[in-house]
Amino acid sequence: VDAIVAAVEFQKNLRDRNNEVAPEDQMQFRVGLNIGDVIVEGDNLYGDGVNVAARLEPLAEPGGICL
Repeated sequence: VDAIVAAVEFQKNLRDRNNEVAPEDQMQFRVGLNIGDVIVEGDNLYGDGVNVAARLEPLAEPGGICL
């Protein structure tokens, strides 16, 4: 649930920012979220949880979230 709330807040904040800047300075991100095992090694994340989230991300609309 925390990840979903964070993703929604991120997209909302980015939309608000985009409303205040010139079109050429606007950004849109796609977010993919998945529940799964993640291995943390230093600053790196590995595992099925990360891999599935990475595959979900391109399925989201620009500015959207795919679960």
